[in-house]
Amino acid sequence: MNSDLRLRFVVDNAADLGVGCKSTATFDTAGGTIGSGADCDWRVDGYKSVIDPLHLTIAYHNSSFVVVPETKASVKVNGSERPIKQRDAFILQDGDRLMLGEFTLMALLEDADRADTVGRLASLDTLVSPLARNPERNQALES
Repeated sequence: MNSDLRLRFVVDNAADLGVGCKSTATFDTAGGTIGSGADCDWRVDGYKSVIDPLHLTIAYHNSSFVVVPETKASVKVNGSERPIKQRDAFILQDGDRLMLGEFTLMALLEDADRADTVGRLASLDTLVSPLARNPERNQALES
């Protein structure tokens, strides 16, 4: 297991976050939790959003970061209309976008062993939807 691998999330619409919520969070291979609850590793909540106290679990499994929705509330990936089912693991790729309520979380994979970080916001090209870059994956998400 690569202990230097990290998963960083960035909230696209950080202005909508509630007081005390941070716009970024980094997880290592130990994983963590995301939700509106005070005991989550990353607290994400807003004035208009319905984020459950424990919304997502982040895990590292078989050399990949995965997200597991812990609630029936909608968690969608890369603009798909079809949410990830509760307790189903979804393997994250660099640039994936998770939709939780009104929030869009961009997943960035980082490796401390490499000089070039896997997920780097270096140019506007990195902000192009991953679906536009990978139409085959989009079709798989929709089916």
